[in-house]
Amino acid sequence: MEISSSQNGSIMWFFRDKGFDDKSIHEMFKKCKRLEGVHRDRASENWAYLRTIGIQDRKIPSIVTKCPKILALGLNEKIVPMVQCLATLGTKPSEVASAIAKFPHILSHSVEEKLCPLLAFFQALGVPEKQLGKVILVNPRLISYSIESKLTQIVDFLASLGFTREGMIGKVLQKYPFIMGYSVDKRLRPTSEFLKLIGLTEQDLQKVAMNFPEVFCRDANKILSPNVAYLKRRGFEDGQIAALVSVDWQCVECAFSDTPFQDIYETNLALEVRMLAVRDKRRGMLSVAEMRKPGQKAFGRG
Repeated sequence: MEISSSQNGSIMWFFRDKGFDDKSIHEMFKKCKRLEGVHRDRASENWAYLRTIGIQDRKIPSIVTKCPKILALGLNEKIVPMVQCLATLGTKPSEVASAIAKFPHILSHSVEEKLCPLLAFFQALGVPEKQLGKVILVNPRLISYSIESKLTQIVDFLASLGFTREGMIGKVLQKYPFIMGYSVDKRLRPTSEFLKLIGLTEQDLQKVAMNFPEVFCRDANKILSPNVAYLKRRGFEDGQIAALVSVDWQCVECAFSDTPFQDIYETNLALEVRMLAVRDKRRGMLSVAEMRKPGQKAFGRG
């Protein structure tokens, strides 16, 4: 790795003092060309500031590796304003540190040009002001998405499911902020079409989106289709599977999780009993609610 003498006397030795090997340093220089002109004093100042906002020492090297640009940013011009703004959104000091650890690139974005428009966009969708922090801090990657080319597409998709009343889309976003990171054409729409094929109506899809929006983020071919096929082998028909999705959310959480359903189903008698109850409901047998004994905890809740 070719390193200039100016780098050698400043930033290179800074990285080595922090425990980075030459390979890691080289990768960071490839990610951020601006590091070549960063003086050791600025890097030290920014590193120290991350500690003051509650980020643990052991996590800082990982954060810097993900986003070496952090060491090149102006502390008072860029980093501090973003941290202060994020702090007004959180209810606990640790939430901001956690968000930065998840997506350190958030510090490189502008408060005025990115964060404020994003907050206004979510408020217009019906996300209450007190919940804005939860949405952003749980999924800080949201700040990197374009409102026009990315987020608006997802809003239009949810509206196509019948979410036209004021605030409905905001409730979906509060429930699962990560839905805004998926592609409409590659994931959300194909999954919704698959759910329609097994018998879900528009009203059913709305219930799923309001109660368990993660389902729309599952891969229809890799996750949902094999799980539905397995349920059919266990005696479920399309209409019964659709009924299951509509009435028992904890079962859905297992049935449409990323874990192959067969692995869960065959090792959990409680789940099998509940799902068979849904299957047999139309035959006049006990409902899912009736199958639960008084005081029994919902499945998956401990």
